[in-house]
Amino acid sequence: MPGIKNKNIRIRKRSRLAKRKRAQSRYVGRQQREYNNPYFGSKKKVVKQKRSRGRLYIVILGLAFFFLIYLLGWSNFFTIQTIEVTGSELISTQTVKDIARAQIQKRRWLLFPQTSLAFVNRQQLVNNVRQQYAVNVKIKRHYKRLEINLDESVVALVWSANNTYYYVGDDDVVLGEVTRDVSDSTNNSDTQLIQSSVKYKDIAFVIDTKNETVKVGATLSKPALASFVKTVYSLVGTYVSAPISRLEIDGQLGRDLRLVTGEGWYAILNINSDPEAQVQKLIAALQGNIDRNNLEYIDLRYGEKVFIN
Repeated sequence: MPGIKNKNIRIRKRSRLAKRKRAQSRYVGRQQREYNNPYFGSKKKVVKQKRSRGRLYIVILGLAFFFLIYLLGWSNFFTIQTIEVTGSELISTQTVKDIARAQIQKRRWLLFPQTSLAFVNRQQLVNNVRQQYAVNVKIKRHYKRLEINLDESVVALVWSANNTYYYVGDDDVVLGEVTRDVSDSTNNSDTQLIQSSVKYKDIAFVIDTKNETVKVGATLSKPALASFVKTVYSLVGTYVSAPISRLEIDGQLGRDLRLVTGEGWYAILNINSDPEAQVQKLIAALQGNIDRNNLEYIDLRYGEKVFIN
């Protein structure tokens, strides 16, 4: 029966063709599996490895950052153990140290301790010191030590009124109040201590006998007084052999400067007149036939006239 034979032949051909296709598909699958072997790796695995490495680096950097912050802020290596004040011969070093200690007890940015050299606010410390003393301030950091350097060159004289002592600058501005250093255990009075310190600094010490009110940051009521006093103090100290004990502002209008010497006599000058001309008259008078042992005063206030008693 030829029809049945042909049909069987077609069925066998189809089955053989199906087997070939299945075999080809299995071969291709094996090829693909062999191609995607560990020697090459998939793209998904490479991306995952990069991400895991990136996260690891971030964790390491974060730990290093927090360790550095801890090292700078809380380790003993950077802790301020000593506060040193240099350049001060008139200003109380103890007062400056107290200002610094009060600040470093506070935190910076509400978190970091200012007891650390890394986080201490130096500009704020400069401002705090200058609020008390209007002098130049520099802050230096050393190993476990904070140095506060004061420049007192701006101080022209020390002014005394109402038993209080003030620094006065070249522009007659009151720079700050003088405080006695508590580390000084002598029994001398404040005036003697300050006068001895002023002599060491070669700065004039002026007493206002009228005790006018003085405010820090304000200008003295006598114009150009600092310049006048500095000129007189320098010239007399250079050309007059008698040591200067103190200077006093006297007179009804406060226009007279009384220069008291260690020999017991004093000279009277007018602060509104030329200081150099008055000192020249004083020098000329002392070169005359004057018995200093019996001398009470030399009055230089009236032009070319000199009154001696």
